[in-house]
Amino acid sequence: MLDSYFILERLLEYGDTRAVQWVLSQYGDEEIKRVIKTSPRLSPKAGQAPGSRRFSSAGK
Repeated sequence: MLDSYFILERLLEYGDTRAVQWVLSQYGDEEIKRVIKTSPRLSPKAGQAPGSRRFSSAGK
């Protein structure tokens, strides 16, 4: 679980569109929302990545 949290943080923060698409295909919506809501390392742009619009209401 910690590994997936770290992976999600890094890909959401630094990944390109292809990386975000991969995240969406590999991880469930709830797990992605949890990282967006709780990670102190993510900038506001991370929840606005292309393809992640469904998480825009996740907020921090």
